[in-house]
Amino acid sequence: MSFWTLEHIKGLLGGTWLARPDPSATRRAIEGVGTDTRTLKPGQVFFALRGERTDGHAHLAQAVAAGSPLLVIDSGDAPAGAWAVLKVPSTSAALLRLAQAYRRTLETTQVIAVAGSNGKTTTVRLIQSVLSKSLRGSASIKSFNNAVGVPLTILAAKRGDRYLVCEVGTNAPGEIAQLASVIEPDIGVITSIGREHLEGLGSLRGVAAEESSLFASLRKGGVAIINADAPLLRENMRPGTWPNVGSIVRFGFAEDADLRVTGATQDESGVVFTINGRGAYRVGMLGLHNASNAAAAIGVARRLGVENADIEAGLRDCRGPDMRLESIEAGGVRFINDAYNANPDSMLAALATFDALETPAGARRFPSFGGSARRKSAGNSGGMRKVPSTSWR
Repeated sequence: MSFWTLEHIKGLLGGTWLARPDPSATRRAIEGVGTDTRTLKPGQVFFALRGERTDGHAHLAQAVAAGSPLLVIDSGDAPAGAWAVLKVPSTSAALLRLAQAYRRTLETTQVIAVAGSNGKTTTVRLIQSVLSKSLRGSASIKSFNNAVGVPLTILAAKRGDRYLVCEVGTNAPGEIAQLASVIEPDIGVITSIGREHLEGLGSLRGVAAEESSLFASLRKGGVAIINADAPLLRENMRPGTWPNVGSIVRFGFAEDADLRVTGATQDESGVVFTINGRGAYRVGMLGLHNASNAAAAIGVARRLGVENADIEAGLRDCRGPDMRLESIEAGGVRFINDAYNANPDSMLAALATFDALETPAGARRFPSFGGSARRKSAGNSGGMRKVPSTSWR
């Protein structure tokens, strides 16, 4: 049976039909979902979600005009001209339920979940760049890592793909466990443990517990790829803690890392490093910490059987996300833009990178701090106050 039929979707979500086409009516193609009428494509199911600034229920007419064959709502009535309208108790819960069901149809796809305090989006980019050299698949776009972005990422995947990479974020205890239960990853990656969202997670120990809950829903025999430089993460990965974990691969700068970053150097063009003293990899991104992110990507790629030449090419060709140590030239001035959100550890890493870069003769460097770190770093005020006092040359 096709996944994308009215009957199957109704069976998965429950709810009540407010509008439904006559059985004799011509069938309309249904595939994929959308939550924004500005980008909604014909044939996509529209989920009317409530956000901080808008309510999808206010845009049902636009969804109909865009060619959506099915509207999923949790309040109000069916708009004029709608082909099918399903009313459920909660559209956000229904979206997660549909994504979980769809994930279970991806039987030939290796599903990879990437969590961590810092480096998630960059690591997703690196994994995608490496795997796409020889395999067909998809990955989260931008920072689609919450209860909306994760299901949209899953529902956009194609059955028969070799891989799917999902970024997983958190603001409060339990969020990663909820998203992991939808993703059911075959491979789980934790990039780092740092001072993130302490207003909800409480402490670094709370952060480590929240991030490692990713492995509660790992598929049986799955692989945990974790940062070897995070002692608190090690505590949460003791034998027997996560029964479904079949093997653990540790990456990073630590001497006992399975994928140990060695010989890492950087210049204005990026980072060069070796793994366990062998080979040579280049990443065209600033920051020695990106050698660690790349090591995580290497671990995933090797698990999927990617050849080393493709790994090298994928790392070399990858470009980092916008506003993460992004180098920009304007008016004869070089800007290092690291303005996308922040926590104390990510800002300190950015400053360390800024300090390490060579300054051309006669040039001067100036750090500039804005207020964009406040939202992510509420509860981290002590750590954030220390950032401006960090020294640089």
